[in-house]
Amino acid sequence: MDGWRPFLTSIGIDDASTIAGFAGGVVKGLGLLKVDVTKVITLAVTGALIGNYIGKPIAEAINATILSSISFHIPVVPLSFVIGYMGVTALDYVISFGRQKLNGGTTASSGGPKDASV
Repeated sequence: MDGWRPFLTSIGIDDASTIAGFAGGVVKGLGLLKVDVTKVITLAVTGALIGNYIGKPIAEAINATILSSISFHIPVVPLSFVIGYMGVTALDYVISFGRQKLNGGTTASSGGPKDASV
């Protein structure tokens, strides 16, 4: 396992943030009305990537700007879990919006995805 660690670190993968994002994606997938194995796997992988690559920068930005004046610190791992959970929804929104624009249709009245199950 030690052989993979330098490679994973070189491409920016942090163990704790990735696992937290993965867990957030799994929780999102298991919370669906119709649980489908492929959806759960997709949400878990997407949550892991989003939690890893976006969780830490957002936590650092919030801690450095907003919370630095009140001496409060947001831990990266719990924020990566939340971003892994919510990031999948945001990504789905962007993809659905892009599909609607590419297909020449108008967006839904709320501007969000038509399939609210993901």
